[in-house]
Amino acid sequence: MKLAGRVAAVVLAAGASSRMGSPKPLLPIESSTYLEHLLAKLGQVDVDPVIVVLGCRADEVGARADTAGAVVVENRQWEQGMLSSIQAAVMALREIPSVHALMLLPVDLPRVNVATMDGVLDAWSANHGPVVVPTHQGRRGHPVIFDRSTWPALLAAPAEEGARAVVHACGDALECVAVDDPWVLVDADTPAEHERMQRGLRGV
Repeated sequence: MKLAGRVAAVVLAAGASSRMGSPKPLLPIESSTYLEHLLAKLGQVDVDPVIVVLGCRADEVGARADTAGAVVVENRQWEQGMLSSIQAAVMALREIPSVHALMLLPVDLPRVNVATMDGVLDAWSANHGPVVVPTHQGRRGHPVIFDRSTWPALLAAPAEEGARAVVHACGDALECVAVDDPWVLVDADTPAEHERMQRGLRGV
């Protein structure tokens, strides 16, 4: 289903990766990096533009994003946490009237299936609901789609709750898409988790 470029992808790649000990966007996976692996998958789905939010080690990470053809947005308040990166992306995207929703992906979920991305995109396209999330075995994961109608709430969300506050506020309007993809739940915060990610071991 073609969405005519109405959904942007936002890859969050600004954090310090302090528990990992090295920048997660640049970690190796399948002869590539987390960031490039994810951007290659996004190149197979109908999203435009693809934005990478930078913060810590912006020059190094940004060089990989540029090579992959993504648009970079620098979050100068990246130390304030993930919500600040989401807000930086929203502020950039609200200047593009043709973009009606954003699909959010943290960079440390590089094994999410392309079919999963297509599934949440199709669900949003069918109903244009405020928030669409994939679920696996009843648990919510990523990528999450936020309709443009939710963007003011994202900009106003409390730092201690972040984007979860917007998801919770949807109530019955929240659309959950069941997917056969455990990788929607699996991120990598530590070297041991990165090793499992490299080997394709879910640990869930």
